[in-house]
Amino acid sequence: MTDCCPVGRARRRVADELERTREKQRALDRFESDVRSITATPAGGQGTAVDGFVATGADRTAGHRQVRRAFEEHVRPLSGDALETPTTVHEAIATEFSRDVAVALATVDGGLPSRLKQAVLDESARRRDEMALTERALDRERQSLDAACEHLDEVRAWLDDRVDVRLSTREFGTLVAWHGRLDDHHGTLDDVAARRQRHLDRTTAMDVTVALSHRTLAEYLYAERSATFPVLDACASLAAACTAAQRGIRTHLFGSA
Repeated sequence: MTDCCPVGRARRRVADELERTREKQRALDRFESDVRSITATPAGGQGTAVDGFVATGADRTAGHRQVRRAFEEHVRPLSGDALETPTTVHEAIATEFSRDVAVALATVDGGLPSRLKQAVLDESARRRDEMALTERALDRERQSLDAACEHLDEVRAWLDDRVDVRLSTREFGTLVAWHGRLDDHHGTLDDVAARRQRHLDRTTAMDVTVALSHRTLAEYLYAERSATFPVLDACASLAAACTAAQRGIRTHLFGSA
């Protein structure tokens, strides 16, 4: 009997990703607090320019190193995703924020120019917004899985309770009733699959320009699993089990499927 274990594993995967997402939001909050506490140096005079961020020769403090240190402490342990982790702090900054900010923090040998400080804070705020959007999408994915699993467990439990029953020990009326109940289970599975398809076709939006497709999220979450679409796979497996059970009942009762 194929049960909804893939859905159970998917629920654990979503729970882990939700916790990681919330932890990263908290890490970005701490990082921004540290960056705000760093005194910015005004740009001007003779200095070094990297993608528009300027540090003067007179402002040779360790501000940019403080930013990198804060990033390493708070954000880098959570950088990347389940499929790929940046190998250096500069790669991690580019992954989480932008290449321009990563290059500026890596090559500006001086203080923390005001424009660079603001750019870092802006990128961190943008990343926090993305994490908030991901959290909302993950929460909706969790709700979808929970609702599906409730019905899948019901069908699976009914089948499991009868898997070892010899049909010859049951009366004709009981077997006819079982056959009808299996029709009901087919209907339940069709409804679960249809609701899941509607969920996958939806998006969760942060604003009118930024949205996350639930299908894309599911493909990311379950790419390394045996079932990329665990609910639909479980529905198909259980539907096949119901069909086989009905065939067995008809063969027993009437001598043909």
